[in-house]
Parts: sequence; C-alpha cells; structure tokens
Amino acid sequence: MSDLNPKDCNKDGNELELSHGNTKLRARGTDVMLLMGIVCLVLTTYILYEHKIESKETTQAFIKALNNLQVAQEKTTNSVINSNRYVACILSISQDTREKQFDNPASYCNRQFGQ
Repeated sequence: MSDLNPKDCNKDGNELELSHGNTKLRARGTDVMLLMGIVCLVLTTYILYEHKIESKETTQAFIKALNNLQVAQEKTTNSVINSNRYVACILSISQDTREKQFDNPASYCNRQFGQ
C-alpha cells in the first residue's frame, strides 16, 4: 500500500511523492497532465480508427442495398413497360379480332411482348 501524506508535497503543491518500501515515485503536476493528454490522444486515435472501419462497412452495405434496389426497380419497370406495350398492341387491333389475338400464343402481340 502506498503512503500519501501531506508532508510528501512540496510547498507549492506542484509535486507529489509516493513511496512504498524502497520504491519512490515523484510526479509534478505537469507530468500528470502530460500523461493524461497522451492517454486521451491514444484513446481518440483508437476511436477514430474503429469508427472509420465501421463507417466503411456500413457504406459498403448501403451501396450493396442500393444496387439491389436498382436491379429490382429495373425488372419492375421493364415488366410494366412490356405490359403497357402488350395492352396497347391488343387495343390497336379491331374489336372483332381482339379476343382471338389475346388467346392465341402465336399472335403478333404475344410474340412481340412475351405475354
């Protein structure tokens, strides 16, 4: 156990001496502040480094999700466009032949727009 007594401090209160048996540790106020500053600098550097790694992983996951959404949207858009073209093709045919064209898989509209 270390002994800390007021007599261990100098008159200005800027120096502290801890002793235990034959071992003595003497520290000034500036030494303690320097040590605290170094510890804070190391911790801040570590936190920023870890944040950079986590941020990079999060950004990559976000970009991958956006790419998946883009692919899904392109498929949906192409499907809607083909459906609209198919309906426009069927509607462009006269009323009396429209039903035959709609039911016939070999009709012009079914071949063009893959319905």
